[in-house]
Amino acid sequence: MIQLSQNLQDQIADAIKTIKADYAEIRAEEFINTRIVYRGADPDLISEPYSLGFFVRVLINGSWGITKFNDLKNLKEKIAEAVSFAKLKGKGDVNLSDTPQVTADISYSLIKDFREISLDKKVELVKKYNQLLLKADKNVKSTNTIYADTYHIKFLVNSRGSKILQIRPSV
Repeated sequence: MIQLSQNLQDQIADAIKTIKADYAEIRAEEFINTRIVYRGADPDLISEPYSLGFFVRVLINGSWGITKFNDLKNLKEKIAEAVSFAKLKGKGDVNLSDTPQVTADISYSLIKDFREISLDKKVELVKKYNQLLLKADKNVKSTNTIYADTYHIKFLVNSRGSKILQIRPSV
């Protein structure tokens, strides 16, 4: 399901070079989140939503143009749209400070990659813990047992030569 591949990153890095603006950046974000909630004996929520989105921001003559979209096929069109928005606005008053070019690959290691565990196994584990809680004492009337994990990838390139990839898992 993870689609923010090296090929996609290369396409974005190549596209930034085509933008005629005082400053430009393209950001891609990919997000997958598992959430399992038991309230009492029954599951209340089991979800594993996925999203992939893009953001283009350009600065022309002191004015910003911004677009958001979720299909890379629209990248050229959305770049042109952001440029058009900035030009429509006319002369603006935004001046960016000089910043150094940054290249970074930020990732966090996992002892065990939770993405390799099936949703069925995660649900089974949460159910087991929930049942233990319900049976712990006769006074336990209900539970609220929650499992959540997230895998978030952010990729940013800008016209100043910066290229940053951040991979952030969380359980």
